[in-house]
Amino acid sequence: MKRAVLLLFTVIGMSFFMQAQNELDALRFSKVYYYGTTRTMGMAGAFSALGADAGSYVINPAALGLARFSDVSLSTGFRMAQTYYNFSGNSDYNLKYNMAINNLAVVFANEKSNNGVLRYLNFSFTYNRLLDFNRNMTIEGTNDRGSMIDYFVFMSNGLRPDQLDNFSTGLAYDAYLTDVADSTTWEYVGANTVNDTIYYGETQRKNVQTSGSGGSYDFSLAVNLLDKVFLGGSFSFISMKYYDISTYSEYNFPDPVELSSFNFNENISDLVSGYAMKFGMTVVPADFLRLSIAAHSPYFLTVKDFYSSSLDSHWKTPDADNNYDYSNQSPYNRFKYNITTPWRVTAGAGLLVGKILAADVEMDYVNYKLMNMSSKTYGFANENENIRKNFKATKNYRAGAELNLGMLQLRAGLAKYGSAYQRYSDYWIYSGGLGLRISKMYFDLGFNYRTQKEDYRFYVPYYEDEPYPKLTFQNYLISFTIGTKF
Repeated sequence: MKRAVLLLFTVIGMSFFMQAQNELDALRFSKVYYYGTTRTMGMAGAFSALGADAGSYVINPAALGLARFSDVSLSTGFRMAQTYYNFSGNSDYNLKYNMAINNLAVVFANEKSNNGVLRYLNFSFTYNRLLDFNRNMTIEGTNDRGSMIDYFVFMSNGLRPDQLDNFSTGLAYDAYLTDVADSTTWEYVGANTVNDTIYYGETQRKNVQTSGSGGSYDFSLAVNLLDKVFLGGSFSFISMKYYDISTYSEYNFPDPVELSSFNFNENISDLVSGYAMKFGMTVVPADFLRLSIAAHSPYFLTVKDFYSSSLDSHWKTPDADNNYDYSNQSPYNRFKYNITTPWRVTAGAGLLVGKILAADVEMDYVNYKLMNMSSKTYGFANENENIRKNFKATKNYRAGAELNLGMLQLRAGLAKYGSAYQRYSDYWIYSGGLGLRISKMYFDLGFNYRTQKEDYRFYVPYYEDEPYPKLTFQNYLISFTIGTKF
């Protein structure tokens, strides 16, 4: 019995068989969140107009021009990633913990003149964490309307067995999950088909363990002109590592299907390097107001991708050689390609009420349609077309405030980051924190909560009426900064 198939791979390359790099790789390394210092994090990242804090320099290098003291600081954090799922009436969650350096900054403030045009010429080196991939996820539920075997059959149709993909459909064929039904048209049939009837009701399960992170090393220069105009620029070296180990399983196939279970395993490692440039300007039209704008060039990234997969199948009755089990391993694939991320523009406004209250609101504009993938050996025409068709421009909003009580400062912030693709929701950030100033030393403690939802797919194509998991990601981050001015 045949049903209409919704070809989501033409909407977005979400096959999850990553030997063919797709547009999700571009998105993964293009979405950044600036962890920064604890002070900036406590205000949900809204600090680029206020400036003079190392967490703001990564967004607006002109913020460095507002620094009046040299400074050295270290920010570290403890993160808990929680993933909830709901699938076919089943629900559960997984946790993963990790610690990391969020920001490391060395700032040199050089006063040039008290009354000349050039008041300060400042330099800084900062490391800023941009991405954190650490997460565990397990999803399980019963599917009575589809199977990954349907994917293998669909992707095999029209190809001879020797033309099948060594990383997916070829493995399925060798493990007897698919077989040739018509050698004239090279149509295939799945192991869940008996007497022209497709049987469903199997349990589907996927376990994913991801790890790694990404950060930028920024060398920045900024000038203070008449204490009214601040200009800055940065050159950034980008470094990222991404690891993904996953196992997808189906089992408890109903009779009369002879297949008992199968497991499809994938192992992905991505080593990413690149560079970018940033430019910013802040103006002070009045003592209580600061206005800023900054532009980030695309990140020009080189990705070294390493991929392998394997598949094993298990049967209820043995074959003629008394074999119940079959397994196959793919080659170990190495591939090098490039990603160009979108431009990013940020505008902000800072408000100062004496020395008591400081507030900042800002907005990013990022057009994810401008992502691009390329390689010397592969054109990425389909992937880039999918990027243009299915991703969109987004706006990110951040707002934060700091109340100064002398030695003690209280902070709070709220942010919304727009979704680049319809399957993801916007994600929200709620933050708070406090700071302590003792002479030239300072200590900051902050809390950050992030949440986002996703409509997940195990594979595509999938049947239009097939159930799919709904995921909720929740990240809890506690950050601590220690620093001194000199």
